[in-house]
Amino acid sequence: MEAQNSPNPFPRINQKKLESLQSGIDILELWIDNLVVNGIEQLSRDGSKIEEISTRMVDYGLSGIARKLRVIPEKLKLDKDWQEYCAELLAEFILFISAFRNQSKIKYHPEDILAYAGISIKKSEVISSSEGIIDHWILLGTMVDKEENLSLIRNWFIGKNTGIVFLSIDFQVGRFFNSKFFEFNKTYLDTVHFYPSAVKMRGTEVNIQNGIAAGEINLSGIYLEQALDKIAERVKICPWMNHQLFILKKLKFSILHHRLYLVSKNHEALICTNPDSYWLTLLSYSTYPEVNYIAEYMDKKFRILSVCIQGKIIPLKQK
Repeated sequence: MEAQNSPNPFPRINQKKLESLQSGIDILELWIDNLVVNGIEQLSRDGSKIEEISTRMVDYGLSGIARKLRVIPEKLKLDKDWQEYCAELLAEFILFISAFRNQSKIKYHPEDILAYAGISIKKSEVISSSEGIIDHWILLGTMVDKEENLSLIRNWFIGKNTGIVFLSIDFQVGRFFNSKFFEFNKTYLDTVHFYPSAVKMRGTEVNIQNGIAAGEINLSGIYLEQALDKIAERVKICPWMNHQLFILKKLKFSILHHRLYLVSKNHEALICTNPDSYWLTLLSYSTYPEVNYIAEYMDKKFRILSVCIQGKIIPLKQK
């Protein structure tokens, strides 16, 4: 193929690895073509098709693609809108294939493409290639996702002096949960280095030993409409962004058909995924004159992780 004879657009990986990825992408494209011709309904009839393609993706070094494929069986069982999910996932794959093959023309950040494929960059490389930002970091919220034998812990921080928000990810393998336990309303002095990306969102871990009382915490919130504009700007240059965080003010909630929504001034409604046991709590917080909601955005939905009232961050327990 022409792409295979062109210079390596991803200098971090060697030619042998690149050729393996290209072969895996060719197989993925053929699999997608088959689904388009025969219909995605076949996924619900034959689960072996997903297992087979996900295994092959791992064999060719595309572990990120394999993880996304392995979510499909769960969607088939639990989500009545699984066809819509699969269609969107296939569109993601097609965009990824095009970006990988034409990186020099499409101009997405090469590390964003590799990250989507599941080819992570070493922390040591991140530190050695950037100066880092020193600040007193404040925990905004935490989320834990579990996938088979892996726990993924997302800790969101904000710099007390810089106001920079970043995501720190901790992986735990096995049944026992031994993640670092950061405390709310403390500051952690450390230098954070950011992973290369068109949108610098993920940073290196914060030293948990450096925590001291934060005192009064003053957060500057934005309106939901402004957050939606930022999401559109970021997705334009990094279409594979998984998570974003926003500090929102003056939020309005609405409950419709047993779903909680965030409602903008323009009457746009976005699903809020907090469990219904927290709805009344969130509605009661909205009666405070000055309250900021720390909300994580993922898959076109928001989830409130915590609120900031009277200079203190109050976490919402996640289920």
